[in-house]
Amino acid sequence: VVAAGQVRSHADLSDLAAVHALPLHALTATVAELNDAVAAGRTDRWGRREHRPLVPPFYSISIKAALFHTQGGLRIDSCARVLQAGSTTAVVPHLLAAGGTVAGGSGNSVE
Repeated sequence: VVAAGQVRSHADLSDLAAVHALPLHALTATVAELNDAVAAGRTDRWGRREHRPLVPPFYSISIKAALFHTQGGLRIDSCARVLQAGSTTAVVPHLLAAGGTVAGGSGNSVE
């Protein structure tokens, strides 16, 4: 992922902030707060206990929100039992399904 350019290396926080359009003052304050917690041996505001301070080089990756799901899926009854093909009552023994594996609101809606 590094060779593909998905992970970027930054010599300092200014570069990281510029590349990702982050407010430098907030990024600097957050890293300082974390490093202070490390130096004092206490947890950070999120309850994590880091073992090393954050120092350059810094690495980043861009993450974009996306909708990922299947279209269609297995038909199930009200107990999450998978229905046999072409049936509205006959179930596949010992097979349950839920979530993105089942037919529903985004495709192959169940009557």
